[in-house]
Formats: sequence, C-alpha cells, structure tokens
Amino acid sequence: MPLRSSRDRQGTGKVRTSEWPVVEDLTPSGKPIRIKHEAPNVVNLDASYSKILSDSWVIIDTTAVDAGKTDLVSPQILVAKARDPNAAISRAKYGISGNTTRIELASPSSPSEDVKWIGADLIKFSPAR
Repeated sequence: MPLRSSRDRQGTGKVRTSEWPVVEDLTPSGKPIRIKHEAPNVVNLDASYSKILSDSWVIIDTTAVDAGKTDLVSPQILVAKARDPNAAISRAKYGISGNTTRIELASPSSPSEDVKWIGADLIKFSPAR
C-alpha cells in the first residue's frame, strides 16, 4: 500500500507517515464514527477495463505484503471469479480521484459466495494512529 503523509493534529509541524487508512475512526462531534474505505470482497483497479466480464478469473497476489507491517491481508495467492465488474465508475479516495473498475470477488465453485482478499475484520480492526 502507498504511504501518505500528514501534519500532526497537535500543531508541532512534524510530518507523520502512515499507510493509507483502510479504516478510520473519527469523532467529529464527540460521537465515534467508523469509516471503512474498502470492502474485503471488492477490488478497485487502477483504470477502466470494460472488457472484464462476469465470471472471468481473477488472481489476487498479496505475497509481497510484509506481514510485519500490516495485518489487513496475509501473504497469499487468491483465486476468484469476477462478479458484477463495473468499469464505468469514478472513485475518489486517499486524496486522489479517477476512473476505476470495481470487481466483486466470488468463489469459483459457488458464484453467490464472497471471497475476501482483506482478511482482517474491519469492524474490529484497530486503525493506526
């Protein structure tokens, strides 16, 4: 995952670098809000790819992920099928925007069953501070 930098909230002027926030806990008015920027069974590609069809094979390779730096995914090669690919959407996340192809991941043997490439439970996951 790419790194992002931000100024700290205490006003010291120091720049803090961290992973992109897949999950954020915000407290704008004293009431905590959990924002999940990703779904465990959805991948968003880097551009619009209109030739990807439903039931196409999808390979997710996270073997290069350093398991010591994140527990969102475990290093693996995941085989799935594309369910409802959508190449006609725009996405604005992590301070950038652009066209994307959104693909829901389905089990090759049971198309109605989700396959998750993000292994962490995003309800219980504790975001980096």
